Amino acid sequence: MNRGDMTPTHTYDKCQRPLTRIDFYAELLEGCIYCNVWKEVARAVWRKIPEIYCFGEEDAKTMFMKDPKGNLAKAQTYYSSKHPM
Repeated sequence: MNRGDMTPTHTYDKCQRPLTRIDFYAELLEGCIYCNVWKEVARAVWRKIPEIYCFGEEDAKTMFMKDPKGNLAKAQTYYSSKHPM
């Protein structure tokens, strides 16, 4: 498969949500963004990756970190509303 192809090919069997492909520090991974379970596309070893937050401004990071669990839940709710199962 072409490394540039980031199209999900199937669903994760535990939650039935579509798998997503990401470039994780030059490693092509496929997995479930909701369950945070990932595997290398060429291998079948599943693992979790640490949460990584990217902010455009230091103020945004400061605001987010005041309630990271609550803000992450809001982000997941928003994402789910835009990408229903």
